[in-house]
Parts: sequence; C-alpha cells; structure tokens
Amino acid sequence: MKKELESTVETVDEIKDYLRIQKDIYQATPKGFPVKGRITSEYGTREDPIRDTRLFHSGVDISASPGTSIQVTADGVVSYSALKTAAATLS
Repeated sequence: MKKELESTVETVDEIKDYLRIQKDIYQATPKGFPVKGRITSEYGTREDPIRDTRLFHSGVDISASPGTSIQVTADGVVSYSALKTAAATLS
C-alpha cells in the first residue's frame, strides 16, 4: 500500500509539472494583435529591406499612426519598438 501511495504522489507531481508548463505556454501565446494597423511585413522569409537579400523575419511588423493605443496580448517582454519616418539606404 505504501508503494502504491508513493507512486500515486509521483504521478500527481508529474501531472502538476505538466500543467504548470502548459499554463506558461498558454500565457506566453499571443491572442490577437497588439495594435490596429496595417501589416507591413509578415513572419517568415522575406526580402530584407536593408541588406537586399532574402532573410528570415521572426516577427510581424505593424504600421500604425502615432498615438495609437497598444495592448498586451500575452505574457512576455517587448524586445524592440521604433519609429520609422523615412527609408534609409546603406551604401
């Protein structure tokens, strides 16, 4: 009986760990877009605007008017935000 109880406790702990991981994944998964605007570049391989070559783009670029509200769509950290006023050319 003691071995069965220990086995059950281990199984319950494994289930708790699994559910904790699934909850973290769920909370970190974006739900919708953070801002209303026009998508200017999608996720995936694209023509890089600066290097003039095809590269992988790991985000989604959204253009919006200055002052547009931005909302959080998942747990996480903002890694980059910028204002682009004109295209730059590298030589």
